[in-house]
Amino acid sequence: MPPYQGGGSMIDRVTFAKTTYAPPPGRFEAGTPHIVGALGLAAAIDYVEGIGLAAIHAHETALVRDARAALSSLNSVRLFGPEDSAGIVSFAVEGVHPHDVGTILDEGRVAIRAGHHCAQPLMEALGVDATARASFAVYNGPQDIEALVKGVEREVDAVETPPRARVDDAAEPRQRDYLSGFLQQKPQGDAPGEPGGALYEGVIDALKEIYDPEIPVNIYDLGLIYGVEVTAEGQAVVTMTLTTPHCPVAESMPAEVEMRVAAVPGIAFADVNLVWDPPWDPQKMSDEAKLELGML
Repeated sequence: MPPYQGGGSMIDRVTFAKTTYAPPPGRFEAGTPHIVGALGLAAAIDYVEGIGLAAIHAHETALVRDARAALSSLNSVRLFGPEDSAGIVSFAVEGVHPHDVGTILDEGRVAIRAGHHCAQPLMEALGVDATARASFAVYNGPQDIEALVKGVEREVDAVETPPRARVDDAAEPRQRDYLSGFLQQKPQGDAPGEPGGALYEGVIDALKEIYDPEIPVNIYDLGLIYGVEVTAEGQAVVTMTLTTPHCPVAESMPAEVEMRVAAVPGIAFADVNLVWDPPWDPQKMSDEAKLELGML
């Protein structure tokens, strides 16, 4: 049954082709009217009219210009969007996922938005999974730009890129033609795509490098991975769930899993099936995870 009302947290995925809604009951729970927000909006309108739209526009334009100029001076930063964008600066740091950029900047008391921003088709067109986005408004000033740039330069650039999961000890770089490269060097014994095989275990190692930002346990030990299939041709399919359809990473986690698995040497294609049946429960966690969370 389609939802009768749109709103937050009732969408699973949006593309140009179709919109996938969250499973029941989430798709029918679009939220209540934002009464407090309406009252706040009235006060905000009075505030804005007191300053003047022209003055606000000039202020935000100057902040965006200065922020783009400062970030573009860092070799590891890639900027997105037009130079005259309205109050926002979208960027990515080479070798660091935007979610990590946001987390590290947050530790330095700099708040940004990180993710696909409900614009997955745009992310695909840009060739990225997500971006970091700094927003500037009338209450921001040059000191905020300085804090952002220092945070990116000093903290984010200091983070080493996580090593890729290793599947063998070959010194040769991953070849484009995996059939003439990795598969010809497959180890004896277990088939690469079977449990115990090098390629399969490489995927598992990659999954163990992914963490729910709200739980200090990797998603594999957390019991979110329901199945892993790896073919000899390097195609990987991960069947997984989430702790709840409404968790903050419901939109971004499957994309991160796909990206991390696809980065495993020998994997040519990665796909993620997100399922809700059977639902996750704490008993699916490993003993190590339960111990980490104080459940044993």
